[in-house]
Amino acid sequence: MKPILIIDFDSTFIQDETLDEIANLVADDNQKKEIKNITNQAMEGKIDFGQALRKRVEMLKIHKNDIDNIIKILEKRISLSFVKNKNKLRSISERIYIVSGGFKEIIIPIVSDYGISKSNVYANEFIYDDKDYITGINAKSPMSFSDGKIRALKEINFTTDTFVIGDGSTDLEMKNVNGIRAFICFTENIIRKLVSEEADYVASNLDEVFQIIEASTFHA
Repeated sequence: MKPILIIDFDSTFIQDETLDEIANLVADDNQKKEIKNITNQAMEGKIDFGQALRKRVEMLKIHKNDIDNIIKILEKRISLSFVKNKNKLRSISERIYIVSGGFKEIIIPIVSDYGISKSNVYANEFIYDDKDYITGINAKSPMSFSDGKIRALKEINFTTDTFVIGDGSTDLEMKNVNGIRAFICFTENIIRKLVSEEADYVASNLDEVFQIIEASTFHA
């Protein structure tokens, strides 16, 4: 059976954290520092992810027009090993799911270029006011909760040859879900020691991820 890949977006598929990049676009210096600090604490599991997400979104005055600008920026910030393996990713795209605490409006246009269907993207959704400013996130989305990635897994028809690839504590939490073969900590863009120490494997780029998966499934 061919393996399924559950891939994080921020700091994994792309080199940066989306909200940090949005802050660089619309926030002042003090807000940028505070948002980056909250991001790091949330990714290391030191504070509740759901609360951290809502707090950061509320801090930023984001207009719908800003979304197109941030997509253009992040399209140039895709992880280098993902760019290198674009053709391979496209060839297995039906077996790739993006499970992210990020935002569908930003993620879908970027990963679609890699052949990944929008139906395979599990992420948050923005809520807008009547002037098209973002006021929050859709609380009905499973990804808005602290255990959102685990909730998302329940909606994915994955097999026992399923690998989770990510850099943060919310990715690590999927490790113990029944049916997950292994959690691979992705360190190409950032090394979170608290996460890498608990991972089944550590990969510094996507080539190493593929090597780990091939070796694991071959010896199964």
